[in-house]
Amino acid sequence: MHARRAGDIRLETEAVGWLGSIAFFGPTPVPEALATCRDLAAAASTPLQRTHALLWTSAVEVLSGQDSRAGVARAHAAYADLGLTVQDGSASIVHGLVELLFDDPAAAEAILREGEAELQGAGETGYRSTVLAILAEALYEQGRYDEAEEAIAASERITVPEDVFTVCLVTTVRAVLAAQAGSPEDAERHARDAMTAVGRLDGSLGRGRALLLIGKALRRVGRPGAAREAASRALAEFEHKGVAAEIRRADAMLAELATA
Repeated sequence: MHARRAGDIRLETEAVGWLGSIAFFGPTPVPEALATCRDLAAAASTPLQRTHALLWTSAVEVLSGQDSRAGVARAHAAYADLGLTVQDGSASIVHGLVELLFDDPAAAEAILREGEAELQGAGETGYRSTVLAILAEALYEQGRYDEAEEAIAASERITVPEDVFTVCLVTTVRAVLAAQAGSPEDAERHARDAMTAVGRLDGSLGRGRALLLIGKALRRVGRPGAAREAASRALAEFEHKGVAAEIRRADAMLAELATA
């Protein structure tokens, strides 16, 4: 790294965090992403660099199908121990997503609520909007639709248009909530908006998860052909990345749609 050669510890530490985030969310296949994270861990020289490396290595291991949630939790707790309130709150994004990948929306909810409270207390809105959107998904998955609506509305109020990841989350959750509420026109409108938002993302994980939610919404409002197309696109994203749990989920949806 250029920052390491220049002796710029602050810049090097920031780079470790962002490179790990790109490895997790971006299009790089899991084996290569995992090698990147392990290289970051091997070169880490400060407590914060080691925490960044642990978080992202464990999170990418989860994508591969390993249960490395304990490593994610240790890294998340370490940010609090280091006194980094915003970093601690923002870590709930990946920690919550990891629990959703393991089909534990209740655990995700607890993590995300704690992170949201920390970020709100710090007056932070960028990460908080994302936390609220993922919290809405966790509540939707538990069948708590009114609470999910409250969370997504709170996210939408503070999400800026440039935050394409959160915009995509908001529109996809809006689509499934409208479908659940029996509002097909609203569901299809939000699904179209979500498709537009998907096209602005460059990360396979975010694109795939959004497409799967869009597929759920379209299936519920009686659009099986469009739902199959969304689920097929999601499967392609997950197969490219190598996200074991989501490949199974997309395959299951496509199997259900084939018999519909």
